[in-house]
Amino acid sequence: MRLDDLREAMVGKYAPAVRPFDQETFFEEFRRKEFEEGDVAETFHENSRLTPVAREKLNRSASAFGDGPAADAHAHIAPDYAERERIDLPDPDLSTDREFAELLAQRESVRSFSGAAVSQATLSNLLWAASGVTRRDPESGKEFRTHPSAGAMYPIETYVGVLDGEDLDPGLYYYHASAHALRVLRTGESVADDLREAFAGDAIDVANAGAVFALTGAFWRSKAKYGPRGYRYALLEAGHVAQNLYLACSAFGLGCVGVGGFYDDALNDALDVDGVNEAAVYALVVGDPER
Repeated sequence: MRLDDLREAMVGKYAPAVRPFDQETFFEEFRRKEFEEGDVAETFHENSRLTPVAREKLNRSASAFGDGPAADAHAHIAPDYAERERIDLPDPDLSTDREFAELLAQRESVRSFSGAAVSQATLSNLLWAASGVTRRDPESGKEFRTHPSAGAMYPIETYVGVLDGEDLDPGLYYYHASAHALRVLRTGESVADDLREAFAGDAIDVANAGAVFALTGAFWRSKAKYGPRGYRYALLEAGHVAQNLYLACSAFGLGCVGVGGFYDDALNDALDVDGVNEAAVYALVVGDPER
Protein backbone atom coordinates (compact mmCIF):
# COMPACT_ATOMS: atom_id res chain seq x y z
CA MET A 1 0.00 0.00 0.00
CA ARG A 2 1.28 3.46 -0.88
CA LEU A 3 1.78 6.01 1.89
CA ASP A 4 -0.91 8.28 0.48
CA ASP A 5 -3.36 5.38 0.36
CA LEU A 6 -2.61 4.53 3.99
CA ARG A 7 -3.13 8.13 5.09
CA GLU A 8 -6.40 8.28 3.16
CA ALA A 9 -7.61 5.09 4.83
CA MET A 10 -6.70 6.42 8.27
CA VAL A 11 -7.97 10.00 8.10
CA GLY A 12 -10.14 10.02 4.97
CA LYS A 13 -10.88 13.07 2.91
CA TYR A 14 -9.78 15.41 5.69
CA ALA A 15 -6.11 14.46 5.27
CA PRO A 16 -4.17 17.49 4.00
CA ALA A 17 -2.62 17.06 0.56
CA VAL A 18 0.72 18.37 1.83
CA ARG A 19 1.94 17.97 5.41
CA PRO A 20 3.01 21.44 6.65
CA PHE A 21 6.18 20.16 8.29
CA ASP A 22 7.43 18.63 5.04
CA GLN A 23 8.42 22.08 3.78
CA GLU A 24 9.51 23.80 6.99
CA THR A 25 13.10 24.61 7.86
CA PHE A 26 14.87 23.08 10.84
CA PHE A 27 14.45 26.41 12.64
CA GLU A 28 10.68 26.39 12.04
CA GLU A 29 10.51 22.78 13.22
CA PHE A 30 12.35 23.79 16.38
CA ARG A 31 9.94 26.63 17.04
CA ARG A 32 6.92 24.41 16.42
CA LYS A 33 8.06 21.71 18.81
CA GLU A 34 9.49 23.90 21.54
CA PHE A 35 7.18 26.89 21.75
CA GLU A 36 3.76 25.75 20.63
CA GLU A 37 1.30 24.19 23.01
CA GLY A 38 1.13 20.48 22.26
CA ASP A 39 -0.82 17.42 23.22
CA VAL A 40 -1.14 17.04 27.01
CA ALA A 41 0.21 13.49 26.99
CA GLU A 42 3.16 14.52 24.85
CA THR A 43 3.87 17.49 27.11
CA PHE A 44 3.82 15.28 30.19
CA HIS A 45 6.09 12.70 28.58
CA GLU A 46 8.52 15.42 27.51
CA ASN A 47 8.60 17.03 30.95
CA SER A 48 9.17 13.72 32.72
CA ARG A 49 12.07 12.56 30.55
CA LEU A 50 15.24 11.52 32.33
CA THR A 51 18.25 13.50 31.08
CA PRO A 52 21.78 13.89 32.47
CA VAL A 53 20.79 17.25 33.98
CA ALA A 54 17.61 15.80 35.50
CA ARG A 55 19.62 12.85 36.78
CA GLU A 56 21.91 15.13 38.76
CA LYS A 57 18.93 16.83 40.34
CA LEU A 58 17.35 13.47 41.07
CA ASN A 59 20.52 12.22 42.75
CA ARG A 60 20.56 15.22 45.09
CA SER A 61 16.89 14.69 45.89
CA ALA A 62 17.32 10.95 46.42
CA SER A 63 20.17 11.50 48.85
CA ALA A 64 17.74 13.22 51.21
CA PHE A 65 15.92 9.91 51.55
CA GLY A 66 19.08 7.93 52.19
CA ASP A 67 19.64 9.18 55.74
CA GLY A 68 18.34 11.77 58.15
CA PRO A 69 14.84 13.10 58.93
CA ALA A 70 13.35 12.42 55.48
CA ALA A 71 14.51 8.81 55.52
CA ASP A 72 13.16 8.28 59.03
CA ALA A 73 9.84 9.89 58.17
CA HIS A 74 9.51 7.74 55.06
CA ALA A 75 10.22 4.55 56.98
CA HIS A 76 7.61 5.39 59.61
CA ILE A 77 4.74 6.89 57.63
CA ALA A 78 1.67 6.43 59.79
CA PRO A 79 -1.01 4.35 58.07
CA ASP A 80 -3.85 6.31 56.58
CA TYR A 81 -7.23 6.05 58.28
CA ALA A 82 -5.60 5.06 61.57
CA GLU A 83 -8.69 6.24 63.45
CA ARG A 84 -10.99 3.84 61.58
CA GLU A 85 -12.04 0.40 62.78
CA ARG A 86 -9.44 -2.22 61.96
CA ILE A 87 -10.22 -5.75 60.85
CA ASP A 88 -7.21 -8.05 61.06
CA LEU A 89 -7.19 -10.45 58.16
CA PRO A 90 -6.33 -14.14 58.62
CA ASP A 91 -2.81 -15.17 57.70
CA PRO A 92 -2.52 -15.61 53.96
CA ASP A 93 -2.25 -19.14 52.60
CA LEU A 94 -0.91 -19.05 49.08
CA SER A 95 -0.21 -22.75 48.78
CA THR A 96 -1.32 -24.10 45.43
CA ASP A 97 -0.62 -27.20 43.40
CA ARG A 98 -0.40 -25.21 40.18
CA GLU A 99 2.92 -24.62 38.48
CA PHE A 100 3.99 -21.04 37.75
CA ALA A 101 3.88 -21.67 34.01
CA GLU A 102 0.31 -22.86 34.42
CA LEU A 103 -0.66 -19.69 36.28
CA LEU A 104 0.75 -17.57 33.45
CA ALA A 105 -1.00 -19.66 30.80
CA GLN A 106 -4.33 -19.50 32.63
CA ARG A 107 -4.21 -15.80 33.39
CA GLU A 108 -7.05 -14.15 31.53
CA SER A 109 -9.55 -11.32 31.85
CA VAL A 110 -12.91 -12.61 33.10
CA ARG A 111 -15.88 -10.30 32.64
CA SER A 112 -18.81 -12.48 33.83
CA PHE A 113 -19.23 -13.68 37.40
CA SER A 114 -21.45 -16.14 39.25
CA GLY A 115 -22.56 -13.87 42.07
CA ALA A 116 -20.77 -15.88 44.79
CA ALA A 117 -19.68 -13.98 47.90
CA VAL A 118 -16.04 -13.26 48.74
CA SER A 119 -14.56 -14.26 52.12
CA GLN A 120 -11.98 -12.64 54.40
CA ALA A 121 -9.67 -15.60 53.75
CA THR A 122 -9.84 -14.97 50.01
CA LEU A 123 -9.26 -11.25 50.43
CA SER A 124 -6.32 -12.00 52.70
CA ASN A 125 -4.66 -14.12 50.00
CA LEU A 126 -5.35 -11.66 47.20
CA LEU A 127 -4.31 -8.54 49.08
CA TRP A 128 -1.08 -10.04 50.37
CA ALA A 129 -0.22 -11.34 46.91
CA ALA A 130 -0.97 -7.95 45.38
CA SER A 131 0.82 -5.69 47.85
CA GLY A 132 1.70 -7.47 51.07
CA VAL A 133 4.76 -6.76 53.19
CA THR A 134 7.45 -9.39 52.67
CA ARG A 135 10.24 -8.09 54.92
CA ARG A 136 11.41 -5.17 57.03
CA ASP A 137 14.86 -3.68 57.34
CA PRO A 138 15.83 -4.24 61.00
CA GLU A 139 17.77 -0.96 61.20
CA SER A 140 15.64 1.55 59.30
CA GLY A 141 12.28 -0.14 59.72
CA LYS A 142 11.59 0.31 56.01
CA GLU A 143 9.16 -2.20 54.57
CA PHE A 144 9.33 -4.06 51.29
CA ARG A 145 6.41 -5.61 49.48
CA THR A 146 5.51 -8.25 46.93
CA HIS A 147 5.85 -5.76 44.08
CA PRO A 148 8.65 -3.42 42.99
CA SER A 149 8.42 0.28 43.76
CA ALA A 150 10.83 3.01 42.68
CA GLY A 151 12.88 3.90 45.74
CA ALA A 152 10.48 1.82 47.88
CA MET A 153 8.22 4.89 48.06
CA TYR A 154 5.05 2.81 47.52
CA PRO A 155 2.71 5.50 46.18
CA ILE A 156 0.02 2.98 45.23
CA GLU A 157 -2.78 2.55 47.77
CA THR A 158 -5.27 -0.31 47.63
CA TYR A 159 -8.97 0.01 48.40
CA VAL A 160 -11.43 -2.87 48.37
CA GLY A 161 -15.07 -2.43 47.59
CA VAL A 162 -16.78 -5.55 48.91
CA LEU A 163 -19.89 -6.01 46.81
CA ASP A 164 -20.96 -9.34 48.32
CA GLY A 165 -19.15 -10.50 51.45
CA GLU A 166 -19.34 -13.95 52.99
CA ASP A 167 -18.11 -12.85 56.42
CA LEU A 168 -17.64 -9.14 55.76
CA ASP A 169 -20.26 -6.42 55.35
CA PRO A 170 -20.60 -4.89 51.89
CA GLY A 171 -18.69 -1.64 51.94
CA LEU A 172 -15.47 0.19 51.24
CA TYR A 173 -12.24 -0.84 52.96
CA TYR A 174 -8.63 0.35 52.91
CA TYR A 175 -5.82 -2.20 52.89
CA HIS A 176 -3.35 -1.45 55.68
CA ALA A 177 -0.44 -3.45 54.30
CA SER A 178 1.86 -3.04 57.32
CA ALA A 179 -0.63 -4.81 59.58
CA HIS A 180 -2.22 -6.97 56.87
CA ALA A 181 -5.57 -5.58 57.92
CA LEU A 182 -8.54 -3.69 56.57
CA ARG A 183 -9.70 -0.27 57.71
CA VAL A 184 -13.46 0.16 57.57
CA LEU A 185 -14.21 3.34 55.62
CA ARG A 186 -17.95 2.94 55.13
CA THR A 187 -20.44 0.12 54.82
CA GLY A 188 -23.78 -0.33 53.11
CA GLU A 189 -25.21 -1.22 49.73
CA SER A 190 -24.65 2.33 48.47
CA VAL A 191 -20.93 1.55 48.15
CA ALA A 192 -21.66 -1.13 45.57
CA ASP A 193 -23.95 1.23 43.68
CA ASP A 194 -21.32 3.99 43.64
CA LEU A 195 -18.64 1.63 42.35
CA ARG A 196 -20.86 0.21 39.62
CA GLU A 197 -21.67 3.70 38.38
CA ALA A 198 -17.96 4.44 38.02
CA PHE A 199 -17.52 1.94 35.19
CA ALA A 200 -18.40 2.85 31.63
CA GLY A 201 -20.75 0.62 29.67
CA ASP A 202 -22.00 -2.85 30.51
CA ALA A 203 -19.16 -5.01 29.19
CA ILE A 204 -18.23 -6.13 32.73
CA ASP A 205 -20.66 -7.94 35.01
CA VAL A 206 -19.88 -5.85 38.09
CA ALA A 207 -23.29 -6.63 39.62
CA ASN A 208 -22.33 -10.29 40.16
CA ALA A 209 -18.69 -9.75 41.16
CA GLY A 210 -17.47 -10.25 44.70
CA ALA A 211 -15.20 -7.24 45.04
CA VAL A 212 -13.61 -4.28 43.28
CA PHE A 213 -9.94 -3.56 43.97
CA ALA A 214 -9.29 0.13 43.35
CA LEU A 215 -5.69 1.32 43.09
CA THR A 216 -4.94 4.97 43.74
CA GLY A 217 -1.74 6.93 43.31
CA ALA A 218 -0.53 9.07 46.21
CA PHE A 219 1.70 10.84 43.73
CA TRP A 220 3.45 13.11 46.24
CA ARG A 221 5.37 10.14 47.64
CA SER A 222 7.16 9.54 44.35
CA LYS A 223 7.32 13.15 43.17
CA ALA A 224 9.06 14.28 46.36
CA LYS A 225 11.99 12.11 45.37
CA TYR A 226 11.76 11.82 41.59
CA GLY A 227 9.96 14.98 40.46
CA PRO A 228 7.59 14.68 37.47
CA ARG A 229 9.02 11.28 36.61
CA GLY A 230 7.58 10.04 39.89
CA TYR A 231 4.17 10.13 38.23
CA ARG A 232 5.40 7.63 35.66
CA TYR A 233 6.73 5.40 38.42
CA ALA A 234 3.37 5.40 40.17
CA LEU A 235 1.60 4.21 37.01
CA LEU A 236 4.20 1.48 36.49
CA GLU A 237 3.73 0.35 40.07
CA ALA A 238 -0.02 0.06 39.63
CA GLY A 239 0.67 -2.35 36.79
CA HIS A 240 2.94 -4.45 39.02
CA VAL A 241 0.26 -4.67 41.72
CA ALA A 242 -2.42 -5.55 39.19
CA GLN A 243 -0.39 -8.37 37.64
CA ASN A 244 0.20 -9.85 41.10
CA LEU A 245 -3.53 -9.80 41.68
CA TYR A 246 -4.22 -11.35 38.28
CA LEU A 247 -1.84 -14.24 38.97
CA ALA A 248 -3.24 -14.79 42.48
CA CYS A 249 -6.74 -15.03 41.00
CA SER A 250 -5.41 -17.53 38.49
CA ALA A 251 -3.93 -19.57 41.34
CA PHE A 252 -7.19 -19.74 43.27
CA GLY A 253 -9.58 -20.21 40.36
CA LEU A 254 -11.05 -16.72 40.56
CA GLY A 255 -11.95 -14.37 37.74
CA CYS A 256 -10.32 -10.97 37.41
CA VAL A 257 -10.47 -8.14 34.91
CA GLY A 258 -8.49 -4.92 34.92
CA VAL A 259 -10.48 -1.78 34.17
CA GLY A 260 -8.83 1.36 32.85
CA GLY A 261 -12.06 2.73 31.39
CA PHE A 262 -13.65 4.14 34.52
CA TYR A 263 -15.17 7.55 35.13
CA ASP A 264 -12.43 9.28 37.10
CA ASP A 265 -14.60 11.68 39.06
CA ALA A 266 -17.12 8.97 39.94
CA LEU A 267 -14.48 6.52 41.17
CA ASN A 268 -12.56 9.20 43.08
CA ASP A 269 -15.80 10.29 44.73
CA ALA A 270 -16.67 6.69 45.61
CA LEU A 271 -13.25 6.30 47.24
CA ASP A 272 -13.44 9.77 48.81
CA VAL A 273 -10.05 10.87 47.45
CA ASP A 274 -9.41 14.34 46.07
CA GLY A 275 -8.35 13.27 42.57
CA VAL A 276 -5.22 15.45 42.68
CA ASN A 277 -2.89 14.47 45.52
CA GLU A 278 -4.41 11.01 45.45
CA ALA A 279 -6.38 9.69 42.51
CA ALA A 280 -7.66 6.43 41.10
CA VAL A 281 -5.34 5.04 38.44
CA TYR A 282 -6.57 1.46 37.97
CA ALA A 283 -9.35 -0.86 39.10
CA LEU A 284 -9.81 -4.62 39.03
CA VAL A 285 -13.09 -6.47 39.32
CA VAL A 286 -12.79 -9.87 41.01
CA GLY A 287 -15.18 -12.71 41.66
CA ASP A 288 -16.12 -16.31 41.08
CA PRO A 289 -16.25 -16.75 37.30
CA GLU A 290 -19.50 -17.70 35.66
CA ARG A 291 -19.21 -21.37 34.74
